[in-house]
Amino acid sequence: MPMRLRSGHRVLAEPPTSPARSAAKSNDGFYTRRKHTRSITDYNMEELNEMSIDEIAEAMPKWADYHMTPLQEVANSVSMVIPAGVIFYYWLNPPHDTFWNEYTGALAYGTLLHLPFSFFYHLLCAFRVFKDPVDCIPRKLDQTFIHVNCVIFAYGLSGSYILLIATAIINTWHIIR
Repeated sequence: MPMRLRSGHRVLAEPPTSPARSAAKSNDGFYTRRKHTRSITDYNMEELNEMSIDEIAEAMPKWADYHMTPLQEVANSVSMVIPAGVIFYYWLNPPHDTFWNEYTGALAYGTLLHLPFSFFYHLLCAFRVFKDPVDCIPRKLDQTFIHVNCVIFAYGLSGSYILLIATAIINTWHIIR
């Protein structure tokens, strides 16, 4: 007999009981849930639909456990310099006379505008300058200029002022929230 999940999806068979959700009888006679010992990726969709928000949050990885190495941060910085080098090469040696127009100029401008914020943020992360590399002004500036770059790229790739305005509205909302 099919059953309905909280999400409204129908399944044909009972999902297998999850070890993390199975009940264990404690000494006082009440059933309590065991602590999660599995990662969020170990659960199937049926199990996730049955879990509370708190249980899902408990199974999520702790982001503080993930740190990039200084070499990875330096690689992030260098990965921003390479496109700038390509832009300067084409600025000095355009493949044809009409290569630089408002669209290619917008793409170059967006890339070069974001470069200093991303480069210095990742370089400072490589030298472990920040007490908290996530909650700091340079990261916020890096992400802000990613959004600004999205707006500029939307125009540079499409040539549409309507898309420019739409992406400006959406990205401005994401910047200020």
